[in-house]
Amino acid sequence: MKTITPFLIAVLILLGAVRTQAADFNGEIIDTIRIKQEDLPKGFMFGKIPDFAKKVLKNNPWRMDKQAIKVLAGKIYPGGDYNSITDIHSSILARSASPFGDDIVCYIILYRDVRSSKSEFAKLKSYSDYNNMRTLLIQRKNLAVFMFSDETRTLPLLMKLSEKITKRIDDASQD
Repeated sequence: MKTITPFLIAVLILLGAVRTQAADFNGEIIDTIRIKQEDLPKGFMFGKIPDFAKKVLKNNPWRMDKQAIKVLAGKIYPGGDYNSITDIHSSILARSASPFGDDIVCYIILYRDVRSSKSEFAKLKSYSDYNNMRTLLIQRKNLAVFMFSDETRTLPLLMKLSEKITKRIDDASQD
């Protein structure tokens, strides 16, 4: 009995540490990893939202409200389930010469939890794989960063942005 008790305590501590390490991301991760002004590629800006789209997209960059998530989840990727999504942050980058463009788009999608994100990850991955010359996808725990561009020639810019975001995610995971 004396040897079992310390063993059980050690197992419980180990399980607690593993559970803490595997904890879901919360909304704070979005502010940590989102595209910032200093991340914008040369010749790009945060695009302007056209008047017709302002009913849904209130700003850019923007942390979407629940109504926007409901309207846009299935439009961001086929079969997107707004019930599984807690938060979406969108950044639309446009060439400075065409401020109403959507040359590069980045969605940071936070799902309720790891379990509910699994089927959504599969949908996102399928869509990303189908469009692999124009999309990049980063998935961790209950977080997905889905980036795409209008043209294949901007894929190197997407890759540079995704490296910065991936580093921020990895740094946040270690905290």
